[in-house]
Amino acid sequence: MALITGTASDCNLAAVENFGLELVFTISAPATSGSALLITRDVVVPVTDGGAWQVDLPPTETMGQPRHYKMCARWRDPHAFGDDAGMAGVDFPDFELFVPDGGGTFAELVHEHGTWNPLIIIYSPTTPSFWPKGALWWDTSPDESPTSGHVRERTA
Repeated sequence: MALITGTASDCNLAAVENFGLELVFTISAPATSGSALLITRDVVVPVTDGGAWQVDLPPTETMGQPRHYKMCARWRDPHAFGDDAGMAGVDFPDFELFVPDGGGTFAELVHEHGTWNPLIIIYSPTTPSFWPKGALWWDTSPDESPTSGHVRERTA
């Protein structure tokens, strides 16, 4: 499992007190991890009134198939009471969250990988202008045939 931590706020960077905010993580499709079958059941994570949250997820880096996590944020009406309050809003960010074995902060993972799948191989005779950490670059040069070259990995 890989621990992901983060904080949430509204557009004014104010705490999410009394919203009952929860984040929902779902794997993009069933996958395998070792001998386990990972199903697409939601993982629901409560957010504290101060905005802090954390979730332990199976890392996508070592899954048997290329997968990512989708997420949504749901919050309740702060002026309603009881179990019947219902959900007042839902956000569906278009992040494709790729989780390394070591986990990390949500901001780092989203910034580092964006919506790039780190399993992508970039085929180019020049250094890619955007080359996310962990992605491979098939480094070719004009004097080499398309089937020869050097594979390089960005590690920093």
